[in-house]
Amino acid sequence: MKLIPLKFAMAVGLAFSSMFFICNLFFSLAGNEASAWVMNVIFHEMDFKPLMMNSSFHLAHLFCGIGICFIAGGITGFITAITYNSISKRKIMEEQFSVFKKIIEEHVSFSVNKEEAPATINQPNPIGFAHK
Repeated sequence: MKLIPLKFAMAVGLAFSSMFFICNLFFSLAGNEASAWVMNVIFHEMDFKPLMMNSSFHLAHLFCGIGICFIAGGITGFITAITYNSISKRKIMEEQFSVFKKIIEEHVSFSVNKEEAPATINQPNPIGFAHK
């Protein structure tokens, strides 16, 4: 399966930006205490309460963060798709070669018996030189 880099970049960018929006929505609605508790549960043994600030919510900051997450996700998705396609192309070529090899082995038989196959082939030389 081949990934289309631009479509995959858009999908990853949308995923990054939507997760950023959902996290911001949760932290703005939950308040400082619940937010600090969630962060302390996620990152064990770290205290996030000193980092909590009482600041107002700005829509410009939210949209700027969504845009940055979309760009970062898009770049990540584009690089991932190109890397995946280059790796899978090698695997597909190896698989096709192994299938081709099996077909040849099944349908073509080679004999290396000296009695069946002569050591030299007596064909006329198109250039006119004598065989040695």
